[in-house]
Amino acid sequence: MLILCGYSGCGKSTLAEAYAKQFGATVVDTDRELETRFGKPVRTLHLEWGETRFREEEGDVLASLSQEIDVLALGGGTLCREENRVLAQERGRLLYLYVAPEILWARLQQRALPPTFVAAGHAAFLAHYEQRHALYTRWCERILHG
Repeated sequence: MLILCGYSGCGKSTLAEAYAKQFGATVVDTDRELETRFGKPVRTLHLEWGETRFREEEGDVLASLSQEIDVLALGGGTLCREENRVLAQERGRLLYLYVAPEILWARLQQRALPPTFVAAGHAAFLAHYEQRHALYTRWCERILHG
């Protein structure tokens, strides 16, 4: 299984959908799975539950998925929970979809910032991005430049 990870807005879902269309692959997006299970957008779920429960629910989705999936698009912070990272690494090959921070910032502003940055702004985004970038590069087998 190929497991796509990266920052919010980097194109994980888009790449997974293109892969499915091109190769007829079985694709799952953990954000869409959460939305289906709970009937609300992930942004709303994150705000209602908080970080800890949100990551736990992502882990439950990850644990429940079939091994027959070809491509899995993870939420941007899924791997930040140790249990999720270990499970993902056991299930497949982690690929980091890298996009430069200024491009991501522009994308996130167009589609509404994640709850973490609504009030905090650009400086907080950059600090968070650098933290996540370091983790993704350490955990993933390959880096794909998007």
